Amino acid sequence: MKKSDVLIIASSPRKNSNSTFAALQLVKRYRQYKIININDFDLKPCKACLYCRQTFKCCIKDDFKKILNHTEKAKIIIVASPVYFTGVPGQFKIYIDRNQQQWERYKRGLFRKTEKIGYIILTAGKNNRIYFKPAESEILSFFVVNGIKCKKIFRFGKMDKQGEIKKKYLRKLKI
Repeated sequence: MKKSDVLIIASSPRKNSNSTFAALQLVKRYRQYKIININDFDLKPCKACLYCRQTFKCCIKDDFKKILNHTEKAKIIIVASPVYFTGVPGQFKIYIDRNQQQWERYKRGLFRKTEKIGYIILTAGKNNRIYFKPAESEILSFFVVNGIKCKKIFRFGKMDKQGEIKKKYLRKLKI
């Protein structure tokens, strides 16, 4: 595999986060991968201007297209995210919302079928599955409109403190 074939999209604003650490453990079997952190990009929120409805492109000038290009090139996409108030962090939610142009293609049947596969890694302070569901739904919607088939969702609870993730939790990371 080439470096661009495996993409980790990390969304924690915390450096060396539990979710990013788990993603890096997951990709150990691949020799090459690309990791990007959503927080390192300039992303502006969707303006609901409907420009993408006609053009299938976004009129906002920022780093959105750079991230989308990485997603389009990759064959395996791993999203690593903490759960904030049952959802994904704000910067990642902005990126997901900006995939409206992909949604416009998808709902009109202009969507390209792909063989992409995806994995979701979520970390949260609580361990109750109900707290993970909204974040899962947001990421799964992103996967659908980008032609990514979700293979597995990994949920790690009791992860409020940085460095909480331990080897006993990592046993779950089998793909």
